[in-house]
Amino acid sequence: QLFHGTTSPTGLYAETLQHALLAVLYKAPGGTFSLALCNTGVGLEYHSCAAFPPAGDVHYNPCILLEDIPPWKVKDSAFWWIFLKPVFFPDLSNGPQQLYERVLPFLNDRAVKANPVPDDSWQWQRPSRGGDPSHGQCVLLALRSTLSFLARHKHLPALYPAQGYLKVMCQLANQVLHDLKHSQYLSSSETTRVELMCRTVANEAAASVSEVGEVCAEVLDVVKEVRTLAEKRNSESEMLVSPVLGGLPKKLEVARDAVEWPMFGRLRVDGLDIEQLAGTAEGLPLVRPMELTSVTDQVVVLQDMVDALKNCEDVCNLMANQSEVVKSTYCLRISLISQLFTTTLPIPLSHDHPHRHTHCFYATAGTSMTRGVQSDILRSVSMLSRHFAAAALGVQMTRALDATRVLTFGCMAAVADAVLRCRVTDVPSLFALHYSGTAEGPVTPYGFTLSGNFDVISETMVFIHPGHAAVRNQVLEYFARMSSLLHEDHVIFKFECSMQVGEGELNLL
Repeated sequence: QLFHGTTSPTGLYAETLQHALLAVLYKAPGGTFSLALCNTGVGLEYHSCAAFPPAGDVHYNPCILLEDIPPWKVKDSAFWWIFLKPVFFPDLSNGPQQLYERVLPFLNDRAVKANPVPDDSWQWQRPSRGGDPSHGQCVLLALRSTLSFLARHKHLPALYPAQGYLKVMCQLANQVLHDLKHSQYLSSSETTRVELMCRTVANEAAASVSEVGEVCAEVLDVVKEVRTLAEKRNSESEMLVSPVLGGLPKKLEVARDAVEWPMFGRLRVDGLDIEQLAGTAEGLPLVRPMELTSVTDQVVVLQDMVDALKNCEDVCNLMANQSEVVKSTYCLRISLISQLFTTTLPIPLSHDHPHRHTHCFYATAGTSMTRGVQSDILRSVSMLSRHFAAAALGVQMTRALDATRVLTFGCMAAVADAVLRCRVTDVPSLFALHYSGTAEGPVTPYGFTLSGNFDVISETMVFIHPGHAAVRNQVLEYFARMSSLLHEDHVIFKFECSMQVGEGELNLL
């Protein structure tokens, strides 16, 4: 009847790690409620932290105290459903963000870190290196929070929380002592765990010796008796050591007091040949050379264009497959592909340009294009666009890089459109004939435009290369003149209007 509250479990889920939490809910004398959330694992980044002298170690407050909670929020079944949902439905969506940023602030209309920070030294702890897999630390924190609630609202002595906590630790030590008296032997691992328990309990007692000296003396007496009995049981045990790989000696006689640290004996390798445990050495990774200079910087004839695209694709494939051993492959691919399409490959002229038949590369060199060459060029452009998209979206974006990215894709679209409209000399593709409008019958050409998107987006971009501004004008002129050639029902890829299959795509298919 002394404690008007309850303890409720919950949990968090982060990647493959699931961690349990404990919440102590207490009803204050004024009718409001207080809640202490105890956490020793996932989600500690949402708790308050502070640096403590002398080394400046960062300590966290594992218990968040929420006060002045209205009764109707505690009785709200929706809150308890969301609060306990991670226990029954572990999922990535039930992580610490939902609990600390939505559920807890709902109780007292206050951010988690806006709640008062405790002054008690036990509420500031350094996270354990091994975590809290058994949740024992979480249970002890919930116990201390319960005792603190009692001392605060029941007007009990200030030493009541520390005294009650040490009595619980003393009872646990007595339970271990009872088990040791009824056991016949202990293994080395069991003895180590008992010693760690004794050290933990002794440290807790030593931290409160100035406040509750009588209880501390009782705890230390029990700890001493536990440790003595554990050493006795361990010495009476017959430890069987199985040989490991034939190199471990059958018997290792290590004096317990031979070194200052009891567990230092595990580092001894008397008579053990550790060389045979090393195994074979890992070989060096095989790195294929990537010849960036194989991509030409000048295109004169059609074969130069095919070779440049093929070599660029091969180099990008090598960089993608060797990204673990070659540094900055994303940056190298971005520079190589953007240089190829914005500088090396010529931009096509519009269909009604007065010098198209004499100055346009695709109008002159395209007269000797075969279907195989056309397919190879389109396939290479498609593969390089995928490489460029993956690399450009995998690095930190800047204004200059964003301008280069948009312009490079615009050049790719212009090159692919111009190559698809070239009339091949052997066996033309039916798709290419219908797309260019040169198929037999009353057929008009199909195509896509960049009006409304590319021109508006690129007009305020930062082009660090002067030639990029000229290339942008060429791309805009090509697609602007192309829009005058296309009928409304023959325009494809109108993604600025809808992401669904449009009338132009259906007519072309």
